[in-house]
Amino acid sequence: MGILIQFIGFTLALIGFFAHIGWLFMIAGFLCVFMDVIGFLSGKLNPLLPIFLYVGGWIIVGNWSGILWGAIIGNSIEIIIILLGGVGYLSFTKFKSLFSKSEEQEHK
Repeated sequence: MGILIQFIGFTLALIGFFAHIGWLFMIAGFLCVFMDVIGFLSGKLNPLLPIFLYVGGWIIVGNWSGILWGAIIGNSIEIIIILLGGVGYLSFTKFKSLFSKSEEQEHK
């Protein structure tokens, strides 16, 4: 279900950006931020990469909408890797393990 919400957020963000519909872009960006927060709270996502993207977006764009760009880019990276499937999925799990909290790390 989460990948579907990420895909909807990414798609709406692209439509909002290219069609110059600011409110649609904002809704999609906040949807992506929401998915990141859910990942943080559930412990499945280490906040290192998303926070790096948020700060980078803020610096590049120069205002708060850069945070939305960071969330959209982070979610799009995850979507692309998951949609590759097969070998791409194996690569994604290895990549995700770099940024995810595992039970083994929590017990140490």
